[in-house]
Parts: sequence; C-alpha cells; structure tokens
Amino acid sequence: MRAVFRESDVFGRWGGDEFLAILTGPPEEVIVAAGRLRVEVAGMDISDLGVPHRLSISVGCASGDDLAEADLISAADSALLAAKRAGRDRIVTMSEIGG
Repeated sequence: MRAVFRESDVFGRWGGDEFLAILTGPPEEVIVAAGRLRVEVAGMDISDLGVPHRLSISVGCASGDDLAEADLISAADSALLAAKRAGRDRIVTMSEIGG
C-alpha cells in the first residue's frame, strides 16, 4: 500500500482480510489509485511463502463530502461486496451500485 498511496493517505486492516483506505481528492483519482493497487498486488511474487497462486484484490470505493463517515463506510462496504459477487479482482464504485 505504501508503494501506491500518498503519505497523507490513511490505511489499515479493517477486519479479517479487509483493509480500509481513506484518500482525499476527486473520486476519479481515488479510482486510479485503487487500480494501481490492484496492479501492484497482482505483480507480487509470493512463491517464497509457499503460496502457488496469484494474489488479487477487490475494491469498493465510496465518496461524498455530504455523507457521514458511517454512511461512507457502508457505501464502500456495499461496493466491495458487489465487487466480490461480480467475480472478484475488480473495482466497484458506489455509483455503480446506485449509491
């Protein structure tokens, strides 16, 4: 994550295998950053960990200055679930799911 996000961005483990990142800027820039993260993770060599598979990530993006923090997190979580249901290894935004 440090290779992709700016120093001012905040990220951490949200639970289990989920992480939360808080980025400022236009939604388009956030989606581009999420795309860079997907590429970075896909290119990771984890063979020395005894894991023969390629890593992938699913991303749910939410934005809005007029939304409360809890609503943003809920929208991002809904978008993440939609990404997982759509086959994983993709980015889904809240606008794509009607948010």
